[in-house]
Amino acid sequence: HATVFLSNLQEIISKPAQEKIHHEVSKRKYDYQINKNTAIGIMKNRVIGLLLFKDPEKILIQLQNLFAQYIEPVRPNRKLPRVKKLKRRSGKYKTLTNYKRAI
Repeated sequence: HATVFLSNLQEIISKPAQEKIHHEVSKRKYDYQINKNTAIGIMKNRVIGLLLFKDPEKILIQLQNLFAQYIEPVRPNRKLPRVKKLKRRSGKYKTLTNYKRAI
């Protein structure tokens, strides 16, 4: 439940920042979007303050500005095959992550 809550909250906070980015980079070759991996990594440490403080608007504006700093281009027709990691055949099982740590 916490993951879904954090993901939804990140999406709600990033909407105004995404509109700001869309206006700023309209003359570039590609469209740009917020890097969701780093956005969730930035937001992890600030969610508790967002929920506990009486004035969360300051934290919301700070989060939107931080989200707008980390953008990535959306390139058309870009679909790379997934890299499959090798599992150990014998010995202790090693769990594999399918993501890269954000921050």
